[in-house]
Amino acid sequence: MSKKVIISKEGYDATSETDPDNLIFSSDYGTLKYYLNGNASIRIVGDGSDQSSTTTINHALGYVPVFLVYVNGFVNDASDYYLTPYYSSTAVVAREATAYATTSNLYLKMRNKSSSTYTANFYYKIFRNSVGL
Repeated sequence: MSKKVIISKEGYDATSETDPDNLIFSSDYGTLKYYLNGNASIRIVGDGSDQSSTTTINHALGYVPVFLVYVNGFVNDASDYYLTPYYSSTAVVAREATAYATTSNLYLKMRNKSSSTYTANFYYKIFRNSVGL
């Protein structure tokens, strides 16, 4: 018998339960392992030209990790959070927030093509899991 960790929901027996919907945790299934999280802001003063700015977050894991990046602050409702990539475009305004990773860094990028000034607030989580690429 292999060793594993199982925590069942109340009313279910962890030693015999096989339905994952009745478990809180099972080591039979992979999990994301947190490594680093934080936030960064990028502000672009709009002048009507196509501008972009990138912030670098060093993780130094030596492989491309799984990551999630949300952005808010430069859309209509500052209380809304959007998973990157986020794009918004009209005839005169184009904004985007993107993120990508390498074996050593996570890059947060904002693009603004408008005459308005926008600040993108990025919130990121980097996991120890490799994307396997």
